[in-house]
Parts: sequence; structure tokens; C-alpha cells
Amino acid sequence: MYQAEYDEQWLSDGSACYPITGLPMLTEDSICKLYDINDTQRNKCCFEFFVGTPPILVSDSDPNESDAEMWDITIAIKDKIVIPISTEEGILFVDIKYLAPFTDMPNGDMRLTIRDGINGKKYVCVKFGLIAYAFIAPVDVINDEFVNKIEKLYSQSRVALNALGGSIKYNETV
Repeated sequence: MYQAEYDEQWLSDGSACYPITGLPMLTEDSICKLYDINDTQRNKCCFEFFVGTPPILVSDSDPNESDAEMWDITIAIKDKIVIPISTEEGILFVDIKYLAPFTDMPNGDMRLTIRDGINGKKYVCVKFGLIAYAFIAPVDVINDEFVNKIEKLYSQSRVALNALGGSIKYNETV
């Protein structure tokens, strides 16, 4: 939990950060009550409180942010379900659980931007209108094994589509 002046608070687990507005300054007890964390779960949690803002830019806008596009497909890998996000520099993946707070919101209203974080690492900013509601670090899944599996999935999907009589009308090669 990051707590700054003027009642600004951000709840974070180290991979995602959400602003908390309209509430008094939270404590460990109030967080447990607010999020229905029972004593067994609480004993497995590590609560840390920091004075100040998170170590990333958490304002509603950043002059250097760029637009990103979330795909409508998810990929299960190891213990995560990730969703691809296209950026100006390629693709990154975020754990879909960090988008769960927005499942009741219309996806068409959600806008994603990419920002530069600490040490040049990118992070995703989730916005509705001009307001930032979440800041999410990408999941590090891209490696040779992952890319090879995606290429194999593409290749086998293309074979299955052709067997069904369909065709791929764009870029026929990988």
C-alpha cells in the first residue's frame, strides 16, 4: 500500500497498482475487511505500507505514453492466463487476473496505454475516458520455447482451417 499526501492511496501486489479513492487511509485491518480476507488468508499475506507514491508514474496522463491494443484471445501458460497486448514495439502479455476489476465495464470504453517504467521496463495503464484506473506490469513469458509453441499453434491451426475448406486471406507465411 502506497499512501501519499492528500489522501492518495494505491493498492499494489508488486505486479499491478490500483488507485484507492474516496476512502480513509487504509490499514491492514481495513484492507482485510474491505476485500473479505479471512484470518487464514491474512496469515499468508505480507502487508507493507510506504509513504509516497508508487515507483512508477501513476498520473492520469503521461506525455510519452503510447496507445496499445488488447487482443480478444487468452493463452494459458504455466499457472497464468495471459492476454496479448499489441504495442508500437511489438507485443507484451499481462495476467488477465489484473483486468478482473474491470469485467463489468464495457470493453469498448477501456483504453490501454504503454508507459516506460523503472530501468526502461514497460507497463500498461488501463484508462476509462481520461482517468487511469490501473497500472499493470507485463508477464515475462516471451522466450524461445513460448515463441516456438505459438508458431506450432499457428501452423496446426492453419492446417485445420484448410482441412475445413477455409483459407487465410492475409499473409500466408509466418
